[in-house]
Amino acid sequence: MKILTKIANFFAKYSTPRWNPIRPLRGICREIYRGMGNLYVRFSLAQRGYMEDCRVCRIGRRLNTYPWPYSDPNFAAWPEDDGIVAPGEPAAGRGYTLISDPIGFVIRRPTSYCAWKIYEATGDLLQHPKHRRYDAKDWLTLLAKNGYNEIVLETALRDGMNYVGVIPKYGEHGLVVWFERCGTRQCIGMPGGARNTSPIVSTYLPTDDGRPSEFECLALSALVKFAFVNVTWVKIC
Repeated sequence: MKILTKIANFFAKYSTPRWNPIRPLRGICREIYRGMGNLYVRFSLAQRGYMEDCRVCRIGRRLNTYPWPYSDPNFAAWPEDDGIVAPGEPAAGRGYTLISDPIGFVIRRPTSYCAWKIYEATGDLLQHPKHRRYDAKDWLTLLAKNGYNEIVLETALRDGMNYVGVIPKYGEHGLVVWFERCGTRQCIGMPGGARNTSPIVSTYLPTDDGRPSEFECLALSALVKFAFVNVTWVKIC
């Protein structure tokens, strides 16, 4: 995969204004690296079907189904730059370096990851209007526009079902997480009927040193422990 990642990197790099000023060529490069990813997805799904154990996520045992090349930390590993020039800052040589997935979300961010998980679970891509940027904090609106508008209480989450947790007030842009399973106790509907203590979720969390965001699978309580934020759960299927 190293050679393929280098090829994907070439086209990803020249899909951005920082290194390619010619807009039509940027579009071609973007379609090529996305096409490589789409081919990988179709091949991998054909080999394994929709993974029956794709929800298997345990503390200490991580399974990330976010597809190549987006999940490869060596893909688009350069520093992220949104191209916005601050007052007094020289604009020469600037231009965004962000790489987006086929839906339009920046790769290795929680929005891109959860959009993929929705596709993996349903086979449907989120409809993401190109003229509107949907940060994680806007996802309740985005999910509703795509027909996902059933809000579920955390105490009613069930193993084997698919949910997205939306945390609008987490950081600057909010956060979305994918429900993996109930926490250390059994879910409602399971033998004993005990309520879950804290759901186990997966997402991509930003790093503090500018490196690409990293996949995380952890208890939701650990994620929001010091943030004092509320989570709204939306049922997917």
